[in-house]
Amino acid sequence: MALSGIRFAKVRALLLGLGFDERVIGGKHLCFYQAASDTLFAFRMYGPRDRVSRLDLADIRKQLDLRSLLGEEAFDAALREASA
Repeated sequence: MALSGIRFAKVRALLLGLGFDERVIGGKHLCFYQAASDTLFAFRMYGPRDRVSRLDLADIRKQLDLRSLLGEEAFDAALREASA
C-alpha cells in the first residue's frame, strides 16, 4: 500500500470541519458521515499519526469535489496548509 505524507489527524480535522460525524464500526473501521450530502467515508482504524494511503486520499479528494463539498484544489491547499 502506497502511503502519502499526510497524517490521519489532518484528514480527520478536515472532514470534521466540513461537518462530518465520526463513528467507529465494530472496532475495525472508522467512518465519517455527512447527512446533508449523504456522503460516507470508511477507513481502516488509522491512528492520528498514521500516514493516509494515497488511495484513500484520492477517494476523499474526488468524492468531496463530486458532491460540491470542497473542490480538488481547495482540498490540496487545505492539506498543504495543515502540513505547514
